[in-house]
Amino acid sequence: MYKLVIFDFDAVLARSESGQDGPIEPSAATLAFLARRLGLPDASAEEMELRPGSKSLLRRLAGHGVVLGVVSAHSAAHVRKILGPEVAALIEHYACGMTVFGLAAKVRGLVRRARVKPCETLSIGAEARAIEAARAVGAAAAAATWGSACRERLAERAPTWLFETPEEVAARLAA
Repeated sequence: MYKLVIFDFDAVLARSESGQDGPIEPSAATLAFLARRLGLPDASAEEMELRPGSKSLLRRLAGHGVVLGVVSAHSAAHVRKILGPEVAALIEHYACGMTVFGLAAKVRGLVRRARVKPCETLSIGAEARAIEAARAVGAAAAAATWGSACRERLAERAPTWLFETPEEVAARLAA
């Protein structure tokens, strides 16, 4: 079905250890950006953990030959640390760190590096901006309702897919 599946790490695959899924004041992305600008360790990344079901989802998709990509406001080193070495090795393409060019540029770069067509790509995010970024690139957009935005707001954006659980993603994409 899709040759490349891109996950928004910060909202779909991981969460803060406190379990808080809603917006944090300031956001984790803002804290990461400020830490890097000031030369400090990225403490917000240290407080993250994988969501239940993320590892099995990534393993299942990779096992079905799907190329996996991850976008994150955090550094690739922090993302790999949270994923752990076994799961990090399943991800073929990373687009990490803050950028002035936005999420669409990260998705576009991953599509280019994976050498697939945008129409062969599914980008899974948990915010309206992720749906808009996928569309701007010409990729299919999926919304993960377990992330930071409310289900109704995501549904209003009419994503290609509206997933309720990581298990549903695996069942539909690895069928």
